[in-house]
Amino acid sequence: DACRERGFETKTTPHIWPRDHYVRFRERYVRSGSPGAIDGNPFGEGGNIITGLDFLLVSDTAYHYDSLSQQLPERPTYSQIQNVLVSEGNIYYPDARIHAAPTGYFHGGKGHDHIDLFFLLLPYKRLLLVDTYYGKCAGKAKECDAIAEKENLILIRYDGSQDDVRWPLNALVLFEDEREIVFLDLDSTSLIKL
Repeated sequence: DACRERGFETKTTPHIWPRDHYVRFRERYVRSGSPGAIDGNPFGEGGNIITGLDFLLVSDTAYHYDSLSQQLPERPTYSQIQNVLVSEGNIYYPDARIHAAPTGYFHGGKGHDHIDLFFLLLPYKRLLLVDTYYGKCAGKAKECDAIAEKENLILIRYDGSQDDVRWPLNALVLFEDEREIVFLDLDSTSLIKL
């Protein structure tokens, strides 16, 4: 309803989590094929990808998908995983810079495979928020700082435990006239004040 009230066209879908079924980037759609399954397309699974204007964040645990894990040794290094994610990602998004976004899995405590639950990117405002509570160790990972520096973003580490909301950064971001319209849980009061 909130989207319709803002003038956005909406459609009903039979999917519980529609953005897990595709990623839209620069007017192209990449489909997941099988959301949540390791035999699907990790670059079409919306929980794995956060889109900027000309770059993407890709969940570092996307390497578990069959199409990627087969390209790696049994015990891959983080650098090897990053390289496979970037090289495979460029097949689907040849005009994008691609960054492996930390889930915490390699940093001492995983928040979740879906980075859209604890990262929020506002590309026009040049802001990248990461939840240090729900994102666990991902929020402390030095890779967040490196992504922010490379993309000229202001990185804000946000403590999601401040509000009585689970996954407060799991927001819908729509664009209108080169600005973001962000749909958040109304109980995310400390986040809204940011």
